Amino acid sequence: MASPIKPFAELNVIKTRERSNTASLLPISFNPNDDGIPEVPIPETKAKFYTKERLQKSLVYAEKFLKQQNISPRSELFINYYKQTIKDALTAETTAEREDHIIEVLVEEKIIQLEGFLKPLKTAEQAELEDHLLQLREMQYLTRYGDYLKVIPVRIRNHANTQQIPDWQLTSTNHQWTEIADAIIKEEERRKEADRLGSKMKDEGLPTTMTIVFACRDLGLSEGTVIWSIKDYATRNRQLHRSIDNMKEQGNFTQVAETLFADRNDLDSVFSFKSATDIEHLRKIVQAEIDHCFVNAHKFPDAPGVWAASEALFKVYEDAQEKAKKPTKDEVKKANIAASEEKSEEASKGSSSSAGTKRVASTAEPRGSEREEGGTKRRQIEFLAQQTKLEGQLEYIKRELARMDEEYLQLNE
Repeated sequence: MASPIKPFAELNVIKTRERSNTASLLPISFNPNDDGIPEVPIPETKAKFYTKERLQKSLVYAEKFLKQQNISPRSELFINYYKQTIKDALTAETTAEREDHIIEVLVEEKIIQLEGFLKPLKTAEQAELEDHLLQLREMQYLTRYGDYLKVIPVRIRNHANTQQIPDWQLTSTNHQWTEIADAIIKEEERRKEADRLGSKMKDEGLPTTMTIVFACRDLGLSEGTVIWSIKDYATRNRQLHRSIDNMKEQGNFTQVAETLFADRNDLDSVFSFKSATDIEHLRKIVQAEIDHCFVNAHKFPDAPGVWAASEALFKVYEDAQEKAKKPTKDEVKKANIAASEEKSEEASKGSSSSAGTKRVASTAEPRGSEREEGGTKRRQIEFLAQQTKLEGQLEYIKRELARMDEEYLQLNE
């Protein structure tokens, strides 16, 4: 009959020998009062290199590591196991036993090298410092590689504009890359929601995305890479061109207040490398902007949520709204081109009608002159030459307008 299963707490662990005292196994040079932690032991390539001195070096590391105050429970458990394995190797009674324990030590040291959970827990200050460093690294990346990120989006925009791809206006110079990226993200969300509901989103529901897709197909570019580059370039512009003016023009007065409040209060930490005089000058400039935009900021200096917008701030918003009602650059350009083409057509028709009248008049004359007829033909040729010249100039003007539009956008971004 099988014996009943005993609960874990009642099981007796049979020990082959008493655990050895750690102090007796440490090297004579070990200083218990030294709080420094030695470097993480590098695993040996073969078990035979784990001599007594090498094992003692590992034991010193384990002993010092466990004296730290900020280690995680998982790390403490593992290092305690590692420490005991080293002690078993040092006190093994047979060569076979010792080799078995040494192999365990080698494996555990490889784990220590690879696993991040053995790192000490971060303090709040260390975590904040790492966050700042990551932000700086991201800023460095965006600053350095921004020009690369811009190459493909600009090619897509130029191609869409030139070829008049459907909905090309959505990627034209009237829209900043941040707006285009936001539109792509919203369209992606709508498509995912449609997929979730079991329906398929038609191309008409993804106008911005499809404009980019059509341009990619024409140019032989990867759609995924292009869309990624547009999003990343937009992120770069948000980070490097965070404009208070844009917030004012859009009427985001709460965001203006919070941004100015944070910029004023973070000066000491952000510009710690600057002198106190430099920081004070900059603080006065930011404070002057706060006072200009909000009428009661001086009464509630630490409560941006209750700051009331000034007339000057409202005027910036109203002026931006009026400007938005005016025709866009694309609309003005198209209207000018259409007017020029219409005038050219009218001039051409008028000239042809005049020439025809002259021809009729000349044939109606009872006594024609070859010299007069030759003069009429010469004037017709001169007119056609002038017309061709004007058409060439019109095409040049179109190209120059397109180039100036692109340069204007690049300056703004």
